[in-house]
Parts: sequence; C-alpha cells; structure tokens
Amino acid sequence: ISGDGKRIAFATRRKVTSTSDGSVELYVLDLPTGEIQQITDAPSNATSEVVSSLSVDGSSVAFNFPRVLSGPVLNDDFANNSEIYLGSVRPRPAFGSCEAFNAAAEDSVTSTTKTFASESLVNIKGKAFSSQTQYATLTAGGQFPVSLAGVVASINGLPAQIVYVSPTELTVVVPANLKSGATEIVVVNRDGFKIIAPIGIVNASPGLFSFNDQTGAILDADKLITGPLDPTDGNLRIAAFATGLRHARTISAQMNGEQVAIEAVRSSTVPGLDEVHLLVPNSLRGAGASVLKITADEVQSNEVSFDLSGSPLRELLINEFLADPPDGLAGDANHDGVRSASADEFVEIVNTTNRDIDVAGYKLFTRTSNGAETERHKFPELSIIAAGTALVVFGGGNLDFNAAAFHGATVFKTSTGGLSLSNTGGAISLRDPSGELVSSINYGGNLGIPADINQSLTRSPDLTGRFVKIGSVVTDGSLFTPGTRIDGSPFSPFPIVARIVITAAKRELNVGDQIQFTAIPFSEDSAILNDVLFKWNVKPAGILSVDATGLARALKVGSTEVTASARGVISAAFLVTVTQPTPTPTPTPKPTATPTPTPTVTPTPTVTPTPTPSPTPTPTPTPLPTGTAPVLISEFRTRGPNGASDEFIELYNRTDAAVDLSAWKIKGSSNSGAITTRLIITAGTILAPHCYFLATNSAGYSSNVLGDQTYSSGIANDGGLALTLSNDLIVDQVGLSVGSAFREGTPLVSLTTDANQSFERRPGGANGNGWDTDDNINDFQLLTPSDPQNRNSAPTPGPTPSPSPSLSPTPTLTPSPSPTPTSTPVPSPSPSPVASPKVVLSQIFGGGGNSGAPLRNDFIEIFNAGSAVVDLTGWSVQYASATASTWSVTPLTAFTLVPGQHYLIQEASGGTNGQPLIAPDTSGNIALAATAGKVALVSNTLTLSGTCPVSTSIADFVGYGTAANCFRGSAPAPAPSNTNAILRAANGCTNTQNNANDFAAGTPNPRNSSVAPASCTQTTSGKIEIAMSNQFFSNISSEEYRVPVLHFQEMLFVRLASSSVLAIPP
Repeated sequence: ISGDGKRIAFATRRKVTSTSDGSVELYVLDLPTGEIQQITDAPSNATSEVVSSLSVDGSSVAFNFPRVLSGPVLNDDFANNSEIYLGSVRPRPAFGSCEAFNAAAEDSVTSTTKTFASESLVNIKGKAFSSQTQYATLTAGGQFPVSLAGVVASINGLPAQIVYVSPTELTVVVPANLKSGATEIVVVNRDGFKIIAPIGIVNASPGLFSFNDQTGAILDADKLITGPLDPTDGNLRIAAFATGLRHARTISAQMNGEQVAIEAVRSSTVPGLDEVHLLVPNSLRGAGASVLKITADEVQSNEVSFDLSGSPLRELLINEFLADPPDGLAGDANHDGVRSASADEFVEIVNTTNRDIDVAGYKLFTRTSNGAETERHKFPELSIIAAGTALVVFGGGNLDFNAAAFHGATVFKTSTGGLSLSNTGGAISLRDPSGELVSSINYGGNLGIPADINQSLTRSPDLTGRFVKIGSVVTDGSLFTPGTRIDGSPFSPFPIVARIVITAAKRELNVGDQIQFTAIPFSEDSAILNDVLFKWNVKPAGILSVDATGLARALKVGSTEVTASARGVISAAFLVTVTQPTPTPTPTPKPTATPTPTPTVTPTPTVTPTPTPSPTPTPTPTPLPTGTAPVLISEFRTRGPNGASDEFIELYNRTDAAVDLSAWKIKGSSNSGAITTRLIITAGTILAPHCYFLATNSAGYSSNVLGDQTYSSGIANDGGLALTLSNDLIVDQVGLSVGSAFREGTPLVSLTTDANQSFERRPGGANGNGWDTDDNINDFQLLTPSDPQNRNSAPTPGPTPSPSPSLSPTPTLTPSPSPTPTSTPVPSPSPSPVASPKVVLSQIFGGGGNSGAPLRNDFIEIFNAGSAVVDLTGWSVQYASATASTWSVTPLTAFTLVPGQHYLIQEASGGTNGQPLIAPDTSGNIALAATAGKVALVSNTLTLSGTCPVSTSIADFVGYGTAANCFRGSAPAPAPSNTNAILRAANGCTNTQNNANDFAAGTPNPRNSSVAPASCTQTTSGKIEIAMSNQFFSNISSEEYRVPVLHFQEMLFVRLASSSVLAIPP
C-alpha cells in the first residue's frame, strides 16, 4: 500500500480483466478512482510469489518477479528465479467522469449534455463514489444533508443535497435559483477525488416517477389510493409524482394522446419532488391500460402507465385488432389467399347503439409508443355502420369485401396503403371529422397487452371487456375474428329491419325534374323504425340520380328502378319513367270579377289623412327584427356529463297565445344531411304562452328537471335538429356543421367535452328566448351550466313581439271627438335584442421583469369599446405560447365594466427588472412570452383547447409575433419585446377583426379600472334619414319617439321638435 493509503499493489494468477488463469501478474489498484493498472506482462510460464512495495504517493513500485520477465532464459531451470524490478505507475487523472440523468426518467434523455431544472432530482452514475450504500433522512428543516458517507456534490459551485449514495450511483437535488446555461456537477468521493459531469440548467426538465419500470407513481388525489381509478362521474382527480416541473412556464398533459386539464403543480414536502394534479375526463372511462405524458416548456417527459376502470362502452368502439399476423397462410386475415405482414393487419369497430351511424369523414390513426399520430384511413361518403354491426379496416390486399368469412360486416382497406401497427406497442385512435376522439386503445408489453403474439387482441367479453389474446378465449383455435364476435357469430343489426317501402309523389318525370323519395323501414311487427340510414341504388344508372337524402333528379329519357337498402335488407324496386317535356302554349289567364290590388309594404308607410279637421292617426307598428315562428328551439345539448346520450331539446312559445303542438316533430340530421325523426309530440300537448316544452334522451339524460316527453335516439354532435309541423314544414332549425340538412345562417361549433353546458337562444334567462335572426351563430350562446325548463317551469315573458305591420296602402285616420286636436300616443315597441358585448383586448405586455423591461410584471388589459355595461363575472383571460395547444387561465373578478372603462390583469414576472405595475384589478400567474404568443378573452372559465380554438365563448382573440400560428384577420399583431407592449389603435376603439391592422407596438401603458373612461362614441357627418309625413307629426312637440332599427342590433333614438325630423347618428 502506498504511503498516502490510496494505492495498493497486488499479484495474482487470475486475470483481473477476465476469469481465466495465466501467469502471475502484478497490478496496482487506485482507490479514489477505482481504476486497476496491470504493471507486468509476463510469459505464460512465469510463476512465483511476488513481494511489492509502493512509494509514498504510489507513483513507483518495487517488486521481485521471475527473471523471465526480462526476456528468454537459456536455462529453463532458472526462468522463475527472482529478480528485483522497479516500475512506474501511471499518474492519477485530475478528475474522473460520470453521467447525469433525470432521476424519474433515465431513458428519456439521450443527449450527451444533459439539461436539468433547479430544484429537480438528478441521478449520477459513475464509480468509486463510496464504499457503502446509504439513504439520507430529512433534517428537522425538511432538507437532505449536503454530505453523505463522506461524499459531497456541487452544481455551479453551490452545494447539492444528497438523497442516496452507493459505490456507483448518487442522487442529488439541483440547487435553487440557478441561471440557465451550461455548468457542471462536481462530486468529491470519500478519498477527495473529483468526479465531474457537464450539464445544462433550464427552466423545466420533466420526468414522471414510476413504481417500477413503467407503472406510474399515480394516486387518486382525493382518496390517496393507487386504484381503482374510475373517471365515469367526471370528477376523478389524480396526483402524478414528478420532478423538474415547478419552474416551467407552460405545462400540458396528455393521456392516451388526448390533452387533459392540469389543475395544479405543487411542490412536495420532499425536496425535488413535484405533484401534478390532473382532472381525468369522463371520455377515458374504461380505457384500461393508459399512458400519461407531461410537456413542460415544449420538453416532453417519459411516459408512465396506469389503469383506468369503468365501462369502455362507446357508440363506436374498437373491439379487436391484429398487429402481428401469424406466419404462413394461417395469417391470411383478409382472406385474399396471401399472408402479408402489413395487408393482413386489421382494426374492427362496432356500432354499439340502436341507430345507424355514417362515419363519412371519420379518420383512423395509429402511433408507436412515443411517436406522433399518423392518419391511416379516412372513411369515404356513405360509410354507414348499421346499428349493432361491425366495420373492419384492413391494411391492404386483394379483398373480396363481401366474403362470407366477414359475416356481413362492412369492410374497407386503408386509404393510405397500410395501418403500420407496431408489434412492440403503440395506440390506435378513431376520430370524428372535427378531430374529437371517439375510441382508442393503447397496447404494448409494458401495458400488459403485448401485440407481437401472432394473433389478434380482442375485448372479452365483446364490447365491454378488456383486451386479451384471442387464443385465451376462443374454443376453436381461431387466431383472429374480423367482423364477428369471439364465438364466430355475426354482429347482427338491431333492431332488425324486416322490410323497406319506397314512396314518391309520382313515377313519371320529365328530364330535369326533381322528386323526393322516402324510404320507410318496418320492424318484424310492422312498426316504423327510426334512425335508419339508407343507401340508394338506381339500375340501370344514368337515367336518374339519387343523393343520400333520397332527392332524385331526372337526367335523361328512359326507365329505371330505384331501390333503398339498410341493415342488410333491400326494398322492392320503384319503377320511374323519364320522358322529354312537351312544350305547351302559355294559357290565357282568367279574368277576375274584382281585382284586389296588391299592397306595397314600405319601411315607413306614408300616412294619408281624411278631410276630418282633427285626425287622430292610428300608426302602423314597426316590426321587431325577428322571425315569425311562434315556437322556437330555445335550448339544447348533444352531449353532457353522462356522455353522448346526455341530451335534451327545449322549445319556447314566444307568443301571447297558447300553441297546440300535437303531432309536431323533432327531427335530427347527420353531418352528411341524412334526416330521421327523433320525436313526434303527443296529441293534446298545449304549450302555454311564454312557456317551455322539454324533450329528453331516455338513454342518458342527467338533469333533475323532468322531460315532458322522451326520445331514444340521440342527435349527432356534428349534425343538426329541426322543429317541424306534422306535415314536415320546418318551424325552426339549428345546425352544428355545414353538412347538416338543418341550419340557419352560420352553424354553431359543436360541443367538444362532456361538460354540463348547452346552447341557449338569446337573450336568455329571465328575458326569454325570442331572438330569431335566422343566423344560428348569432341567435345562440353557450350556457354553463345548462338550464333546461319544462311545461311546469315558470313562464319567462321576455321581449313582447310587436304586432306585424298592416299591409293596407294607407292607414285609416279616425277623427277625434275632442275639439282640441290631440295625437294618439305612439306605442313603444318591444326592445331589440341586446347587442353582444364589445369588450376587447386592448394591450398585451409579456416582457415583465426581463432584461431592460420598464415594468416588473407581464400584464393584459381589456377595454369596453361598446355602449353597454358588461358584467365580467365568470369571464377569464387565457394564454398559450405561439404554437402550443394548451391554455393557461386567469379568472376575472365579479366586476361591472362601464363603456370606455379599462380592466387590468397582472400576470407573472420574468425577473426583478422594472417598476411595479399600477394596482391591477386582478392577478394571475401566467408567464407570457415577450415576443410571440396567443391571448383570448373568454366569457367563461372553461379552459380552451387546440392550437387555434373555435368557441362562441371567445369574446376577443389576439395572436402576436410572427411565430403565432393562430390570429384574427390576415396576420398576427406585430411582435412586442422586453421593452414594448402591443396596443390597440385609437385608444382601444379600433376593431377590424384583423390583429395585424388593429395593433401596434409601443411603450407599455397599463390602465386599470380607476383610470377615467375613454368613450369610443364618434360624432360623424353620416346621418340616417327617416322620411315621415310632417302633417302626421304636426301636433307633436318635444316628444321622444323611439324607432327600433336593425342596425348592428342597436337602438336608434329620434327626437322630434315642432314638425321637424332630426337626423341623429347611430
């Protein structure tokens, strides 16, 4: 042993670097580094006892050794005689090396220079750290020691708390408040030897802990148990244990590839340990093996698995898939006679409802374990899955789509050339045309669902069970069952269609004529079935065209047969004959005995007085800017807390008279225009004035307000609905997509979550629901929570409709019995619908506290640019980085914002630079990017989703900086900086719906509600001329006459003085 005790020389015949024996050799062990040097390299016949001695510092070694070490010996008898040798030992290096990893996710970071966040947990791997293994305990102050088993560590010169030490591994906590950039970890082992690893410091380095290699350290946040975790009631909150998150600017979470809401990120009592609290959506109920991934400041964490219980049943459900076709012909799943590793892959989807579903526009996606989703198939038009039946998508092949082996299932092959299902693990997702997740499955050996098994994985039992190897549940040795149940029986349609009858107004058409065919499906007991979708066939083709709704057009002369098919049944043929139209002479009109003149309706009729000296005019009332329907669809939802069937449809009688709803109908439309009757209102149903009628879905409606009548088949989330008379004349209609057969003007944006919300017709609440401008997007607003009313609910009078204008050419003037001329008071009409609030984002600053910033905090300023008071209760501002899809929310306080008033929201700070803000009206902790981002002003506090969200609740939206991927108008607002904000032009009054034009960069000028209001009212030379008879107003003096004018939904006030009509700006 050396004099300093740090090196030991020893001899052995067992090779240190291998397990074989050989000649005797001398070695030196360096204790601080754990390195072993071989000093000699003797011939195989060298054998002797070796005595050695090291110098004080271990740099030299003296030893005896067989003389054969020096070279061949002429006499072999003397080969092993000893000689004395002196040798040099290689100097110890200045320091050793090691490697650092995220303590929660060693395999998620592969770069040479690792990056870690302040106050995160780091694992360091090397050698010769310590001669023992030891776990640290927390001190009374809640910290770990900075020295453990003689080992210390530092990062950027600051001591690091040590959690664990062993000879080859060390776990430390990165010190707080480190600046971003390159630095190094320095470990000094028990012998004083330095071991160094280069690292980088960043704001966020997310890692998720697991109980083993994959099962996440996840608990029910309320019950503090690991399971079962059932999100069925929509209130499941989980806590995932992580590290490297607490200083992140933006954080998002994905479960099974879907964004989920992060409610909080908390620092645990254990240094370096973070808790992420998430709300699990009801849509993931029954998902089984699931995966969680966190993204912080655009850095992705590792994935961990956990299990979600509950019923997996969905309207459309992935029921079976094959990622690894068996070898040989046994793997010919698509029955084309050839086994193909790609073409024989398949995904089976089942319609679990009692209504047909057209999946046109739906898409099938796959992804590998850590990859992005890739579109594999888009369903074409008229991709109908009949009620209760299955649909199968194969990777490819030369398919017989009607093969008996598929037992009537609808069969496709991918539109992109393959499914590319990974054998090792991944995910399969079905999404509707809006991108909403319909059904998904995560699989892989780490989730207990291995796919590289030469057989399919199927739910057992079908539809409701978990995925298992099909070989473990079949009895006939089947390796897959595409299109059938586990036992080989078909997925038969239900209810069964026994026969279909086609009706039409006539059988003989002229070229160019149109005719509507109606297909009526009957059950086995001759009852008419609802929710049946038809495919129309014309044979021979070319004479007549029939679209998906049954609307036909005659194309050319000839005879053809029309049939309709659904649920495996084909109707009897309907023969149609098309002829060329014969010109006919123009008939001579018959004279009428007393022609009735057609009245001319003018906006303001000219009043012609009679010779009576003191006329009292009866004015023609001005009509309200609304439709004429007495009953309107007043509130509805197509999904709710209980899922897709948690629906209701509310009707409102906006008149002063009772309405008989007997045999009226509520109809639904798919997004492709297919129409079915959902409900026929019971005979004798009388709807009182200003009262409500409530229809509810019997399969899932969850509100406490009982329905007046139920229906069993839901409304498509991207379809539409209509209220019709018994003869199918449409009374009112609402659409949720441009493809719906029912809509007025611009359709609404469909609901994206199972939240307790609905679409309510304006003005809403106690004001009733009588607003009808024939534009769905303008007539309805999003209501949270929903508020359905039935026939027993209190009436809500709301605005009383003005009487319809008279069609007489001139009104009748009645002489006044009084000798003194007086005018009949002009009735004030009902008010026009209240204008939408004109609150806008007026200023945004994201450089708060940064280098050179004039102000300490980021801020968002809003401004009431309208002429009405706005209640901000329940509103919020929301932020996402330039290209992100996850949003952060700051709720606003209960505050009434008067016209011209500002409201200031203080957000996070990037440092200590700059002066404090003036007193904000509310504060949040959102860290806005200084140069590019997205900000939304929202009339509720529901978190937006997506990179470019669309919602009727968004009151204003600004994308700023060239990197912003969502904005209003032609381009984003200009980029601000650490020193500049972006400010809306004209002191906040300009709003052309174009961010690029409405904003300019400038010095930050935050204004709170205490700053004097700045009105946007403009005095212009433009005038609205109202032509009225001077004589009509000859006796009116200093009276105010209010005229409702449909002009941006505002009220125009006209003051009359003497006999003049003054023109007032709107």
